[in-house]
Order: sequence, then C-alpha cells, then structure tokens
Amino acid sequence: MARNQAMYSDLTLLHHKIPQYTDILHEYFVPREALVPFLEQTAAAVQDGRAMLLHASVRVVHAEPILLDYARGDRYSVVLYLSQEVSAEGNRDMARLTRRLVDRALAAGGTFYLPYQQHYTRDDLARAYPRIEEFFALKRRHDPGLLFMNSLYSRYAR
Repeated sequence: MARNQAMYSDLTLLHHKIPQYTDILHEYFVPREALVPFLEQTAAAVQDGRAMLLHASVRVVHAEPILLDYARGDRYSVVLYLSQEVSAEGNRDMARLTRRLVDRALAAGGTFYLPYQQHYTRDDLARAYPRIEEFFALKRRHDPGLLFMNSLYSRYAR
C-alpha cells in the first residue's frame, strides 16, 4: 500500500444521492470581536431561508502578503456546508442568503471567499478585496488574449 492510498478517503459519502438537491460551500472571514454577532446573524439568515445547514465550522486564519488576501488581519473563518434545492426558487433563495451573509460580513469588517457562487455585487467585491482592480490590470497585462478565463473575470472586470 502506498502512502497516498493510506490517506485516501473515498468521496462516495459526499456524493449527493438526492438529485433534486445540491450542496454548496460558503466561507466568511470576520474579525474576532465580530464572531458572535456574525454567528447569530448567520443562524437567523439560514433559518429564514430554505437551504439546509449540513455542517458549520470555525477556524482561525491569518493575513498573508498576497494580492487578494481574504484576511487582512487575524480572522475567524466561518465555513458553512449547505444543501439547496436544484430549482429556480432554490437558486433565488441561495442568492438571497448569500447576499445577506456577504452584507453582514462586510459590515463587520470581514470578507468572503471568492470561488463560490457569485451572488455578490461588484461593490461588494471591491469592499472585500480593495486590490481587485490591481489584479484585473495584471491579468490584462499578462493575458491580453484572454487565454485563461473564468467567470469572476468575465463578470466583474471592466
């Protein structure tokens, strides 16, 4: 048995066996003093919607000297694993929940993790990532032919 095999975990448990639902990850980063109010607001927001909370965790993250740092200081990361209905109403409900949590995180001086569903505004993006325009400028300079594309750039770059 190879080392990688010993550490391998079958992903079958994560495969959703109910086809009308899909699982979504959210992650928000808030300052220490904002954690408890943010958790209370998150609980209320999840209870008000249709999504089901499958798992939540909190971990500490530290600032990194990178262009798009989601933690501009020591922060708590709040990770939510949610299940949503695969339907127009399920998508609208998840968009409402996401916007509500993004608003709460930003109001608390926090940020949100980028790769998940893009239910945030360009203004939200600029508030969470003040150097986003610098990132877009670098992208334009190094990839003028747009060989490497993603939905973040397509939707939010000017």
